[in-house]
Amino acid sequence: DDLANWLPARLSALLVAAAAWGLSGMASARASVTVSLRDAGLHRSPNAGWPEAAFAGALAIALGGPRVYASESVPQAWLNAAGRHELDTVDIDRALKLFGYGCFSLWAAGALAVVAC
Repeated sequence: DDLANWLPARLSALLVAAAAWGLSGMASARASVTVSLRDAGLHRSPNAGWPEAAFAGALAIALGGPRVYASESVPQAWLNAAGRHELDTVDIDRALKLFGYGCFSLWAAGALAVVAC
C-alpha cells in the first residue's frame, strides 16, 4: 500500500498546488508547495501527509495535531502549525472548492492526454 501510493501521493500535492494557483493565485500555490515539502514527513503515514500538507498550506490553516482515540490523547504533529487553528464552515467550503478545482484539473489534464494520443 505505501509503495503503491508513493508517487500518487506526491503528485496529488502538486495537483493541489496547481488548483490553489487557479483558484486563489500564486501565493496560495507557493504556500501549498512550501508546506508540503516542509511538513508532509511529519504525518505518521508516509503518503497521507503530502495532500494534507498541501491543503493546509493552500488554505493557510493548520491540520492534524493532537487527537483523542478511545478516550486517550494521542500526540500528533501539526501540518502548517503556523496556520489558523480555529476553523469553521467557511474553511470547509474553501476546502471543497479547492478539491473540486483539483478534480476538474485532473479531468481536464486526462482529457487533453487522450486527445493528444
